[in-house]
Amino acid sequence: MEAKLACSAKEAAEMLGLSEWKVRELCYTKQLRSLKVGQRLIIPMAALHEFLNPYPGGNGDEPRWDQESVRSTGGSGVTGP
Repeated sequence: MEAKLACSAKEAAEMLGLSEWKVRELCYTKQLRSLKVGQRLIIPMAALHEFLNPYPGGNGDEPRWDQESVRSTGGSGVTGP
């Protein structure tokens, strides 16, 4: 069986552990690549991988945030004044 090339917003939400509405928001704000086909929102599997691994040339091991700042800021990941 061939791997799926794309999924729905609902399927993407389940895979990412987010709500469907959050996935739609990410798509509408262009933070997550997607296609509109009629009324449907289609998200390529490659777009999910890009979203989870935003570093060009990365191998997936790089974190989306600075781990040290998460620990030192009580989990917010936000540093600075």
